[in-house]
Amino acid sequence: MIKYKVNKIYVPFLFCFDLMCSIIFRPFRFLIKKPKSINNILILKNDYIGDMVLATPFFFEAKKRYPDSKITVLCRSSSSSVLQNNPNVDEVICLNTPWLHKNDSCGYFNVLRFTLQNFRKYDLVYDLHTEPRNILLACLLGRYSIGYRYRGLGFLLSEHIVCDHSQHMILQNLNLLGCNKISSPQIFLSETEKSQAKQLITSLNMSKPIMGINPGTTDQKRQWPLHNFNKLIKELQQSYCVLVFDNDIKRSTIVCKGTNAINMAGKVSLREYFALIPECGKVICLESMSSHVASAFRIPSIVIYSSTTDLNVMSPYGNSSILINSEQRCTHCNAKICTRNDAIKNVQVHEILSKVATWD
Repeated sequence: MIKYKVNKIYVPFLFCFDLMCSIIFRPFRFLIKKPKSINNILILKNDYIGDMVLATPFFFEAKKRYPDSKITVLCRSSSSSVLQNNPNVDEVICLNTPWLHKNDSCGYFNVLRFTLQNFRKYDLVYDLHTEPRNILLACLLGRYSIGYRYRGLGFLLSEHIVCDHSQHMILQNLNLLGCNKISSPQIFLSETEKSQAKQLITSLNMSKPIMGINPGTTDQKRQWPLHNFNKLIKELQQSYCVLVFDNDIKRSTIVCKGTNAINMAGKVSLREYFALIPECGKVICLESMSSHVASAFRIPSIVIYSSTTDLNVMSPYGNSSILINSEQRCTHCNAKICTRNDAIKNVQVHEILSKVATWD
């Protein structure tokens, strides 16, 4: 039986629906054969920036597996910057699907138009998310599709792989290729980007080691209190020049108030941010794309985690990160997932400072 990873309320319905459709489509499955010649591969990765960073080992292994094939990645415009200069990706197509991220949706009509224009265009399609609408899209865009089926509609896949949910996300992705050797995330910077980042750092005339801090996250249940970040910076600025990165200027202004920190919010693009991370000796952030970006550049980081994330699955890859886990901080309830932001509020500033001290 499929181990569905959805709300328990929907499991009986999904099981019955998938079973019924599997029986109906079974007589036609003999028509589905993996193409002997694979020239055109599409990889669906239409979610968040951090998830895209974690997907880069998959692109590396896919290119190694199919060196003569054209590899195209379909992603959101917000995460496409991660793939810039990546030698393992031949083409990037931006399609802001209405699912997985609603704030930038291009609408269902545009998704339908794209599907009709590219119907069965690709020899092979990999879906790295398993959202049911992704599976349907993979079925329509490719002659042969591979993915997981634990969220429903798996009967549409040409080939489905059994997922081990306890594995790190990088390895879950690589399992679709039949690869069980995990590799590091990669972000490729041009020489111009590296040079411009160094020039910017030089222009700031910083005399102390640089500490990068990103206080932001897309999920408020993962947000460490801003006044704690402010206290942390006031302590750190005695030994470090602090650069604050964020896509929310209001939030970063609160964090920097009354400190000597340099607020970079709204002043650099995402690619410029990527280039500045290697110039920071150390990084402190929440469970966000910043933790994975730091990991990709092997920059030491302290990552403050809430109780909403399985660290075995979504933690930064490698041994350069120190993880502050707030999962055990809730004492007044037995909820498996924190819905009130209580756990992460209990992480104290002095705990972060004690971890910073281990670097010195």
